[in-house]
Amino acid sequence: MEKTCDTVEGRGKRRGMSTFDANMKSIREFSVNFRSRFEGFMQSVVEPEKAGMRLPNDSGVSGGGPAAAPARPAARRDPVLDAMKGFGIILVAMGHSLQGSSPQFDENFAFRMIYSFHMPLFFFISGYVLQVSLEGKRLAPVAYVLTKARTLAVPFLSWYLIFGLWRGLPSGVGLSEYITRFFHEPAYGYWFLWTLFLCFVAMLPVAWLQQRIKPRWHPGLIALSCLIFYLIRCDKYAFYGGDLLSTHFFYFAAGFLICSWREQLSVFKRWWPEICVVGFLLLIPYWRRAGEMPFQPFLKEHFPRKEWPLTDFFSYTLALMGIGSVAQAMKFLVAGPVGRWLAWIGHYTLDIYVIHFWVLPLSPFGVIFYAYRRDSFVILMAVAWAVFASLAISFLVIRQSKILKFLFLGILDARKPIPIKAAS
Repeated sequence: MEKTCDTVEGRGKRRGMSTFDANMKSIREFSVNFRSRFEGFMQSVVEPEKAGMRLPNDSGVSGGGPAAAPARPAARRDPVLDAMKGFGIILVAMGHSLQGSSPQFDENFAFRMIYSFHMPLFFFISGYVLQVSLEGKRLAPVAYVLTKARTLAVPFLSWYLIFGLWRGLPSGVGLSEYITRFFHEPAYGYWFLWTLFLCFVAMLPVAWLQQRIKPRWHPGLIALSCLIFYLIRCDKYAFYGGDLLSTHFFYFAAGFLICSWREQLSVFKRWWPEICVVGFLLLIPYWRRAGEMPFQPFLKEHFPRKEWPLTDFFSYTLALMGIGSVAQAMKFLVAGPVGRWLAWIGHYTLDIYVIHFWVLPLSPFGVIFYAYRRDSFVILMAVAWAVFASLAISFLVIRQSKILKFLFLGILDARKPIPIKAAS
């Protein structure tokens, strides 16, 4: 009897030891895997051209795009467009940092300069890349809409819910009201993703018709679509974000048109960069994000019925000049290390956009900024923290899970590692 008890007790001890050993083995395996992932991330940051990091399956629209089959070679990316996206997402993080610098942030000249063109830049690039992706292909409307819904609408809805549940609902708003509020005020959350999705859907009939009419009619078709969306811009079309669509569709269509007519417009490439840079610097002092622009009282007095379209024309022109200036700057930088860095960051603009809202308030530089000093150096360090921390969370957490990658980045499958090479 004692022998039996000893045997049972011994088995229990052995079972307990085996469970302990299994737990320790799991902990060691997790630590080894985490260390290898972190070392890979650090290598990609220090030497992106040698790291061969995985690139998101996008079509140049700041997020994931159609999943490619493993055996299918990846399409060649334009390093200038990637550098423009990388520069743009840094401006996004900097603009949000400047918003916390002072209650009168709209009077900050750097803030006004950034906000005059940084979001139109992404809409422009998205329209441009859409035209590139459709060249030589027949548009499949159903697959087109489903792909854009996965890459843009799914991340928008996921982050919209997380934003409300984690950071707190607006005062006096319940969960059910917060969810239904999306249909009336999608701008409360990650408005860019939803507006970009609407731009892709709105461009569907235009792209479908473009493939069936003669090229000389393309500019008129796109101009007509812009005019239609501009004329319906009013509060009653704010449902589902229609007001945001009517405001930003112009930039999306401009990128689409300029790409389709890039050969015809190449005759102006000698002098358009100078016009964009000089024009942007001359016009930016007169632009305001909020409140009246300096010339609006004059328009109200002499052109009361044309004040609204003339003011919008000014904003559209300024934004396009800012986009042209960035494009010219990236052409010069893309062959060097700074340009390659920006192009590498441009592969992950969606990751940075959706995560930097969360990590920016946790920046150690932010504590110094709000408590002690408010100068440009601290703001730049806070921006660097937002970009670096966002990429770290994306690479080490979100992109390691198929479910998280799909919900928060709209990616189904990742491409094989592709090294980032210097521009030729």
